[in-house]
Amino acid sequence: MRQRMLSILAGLVWISAIGGSSLFAADAVVRIPEDLKVTQAAAKAGESSLPGVIEPAAIRFADLKAKTAYDIHLTLSDGRRLIGVNMGWYTVTPADAGKDPFTEEDRKEIEGICTVSSFYNKCQIVLLKGDKDRVTALMQLLRDSDFHAGQNEVIWRAELWYFQFQNGGWEKVSQQNKVLDRKRFQTRQEVRDYVTACRFVPRLGGLFAKRDADKLTVELAKDDIQKAIEMPVAK
Repeated sequence: MRQRMLSILAGLVWISAIGGSSLFAADAVVRIPEDLKVTQAAAKAGESSLPGVIEPAAIRFADLKAKTAYDIHLTLSDGRRLIGVNMGWYTVTPADAGKDPFTEEDRKEIEGICTVSSFYNKCQIVLLKGDKDRVTALMQLLRDSDFHAGQNEVIWRAELWYFQFQNGGWEKVSQQNKVLDRKRFQTRQEVRDYVTACRFVPRLGGLFAKRDADKLTVELAKDDIQKAIEMPVAK
């Protein structure tokens, strides 16, 4: 009996190895418009990046870890980069559907928090999404002035910041920034060229498998691409 179990386990390992994916990990397929020409694809979670298999109307990903949020990154033949962005909260706790939306006054208070002096000399809110209790912000950060570790360099970042209303006012949630993209450039023109090609797509953000062996499907429509979020071009 023991020998038989060992043989079965060995067979599973062998099947997994030749198939290129684990029997104990989640898989995902991103269905795309047939005329969308994708040249590179990756599912990213922190520093981890898994390549996708590109098919005529779909991208397939294997070996996704359960309970890990992945953002899908697609590079198109025309140079555009579709970057998945999850505008939900940083935990899996769902938002309260009955909460009132945040107001213009809330927005101004959050903008005031974002203008506090930091390493980046330019800090811009691109998009806010949330309610009266908590808000997720898509941010563009730029350091285009000289600093001790670099001269004539420009540092650009796209991040998600999280804000919570408590104790009578809005507060930025500390140590929860999520970096979506970051680059160093030699000139402002390089920044403009790079940022112009970026498109942030909520549909491609926060791909999440609850269990191992889950099979996930994402439908990316042309409308998702047309409504993708563009960063204001850095000046």
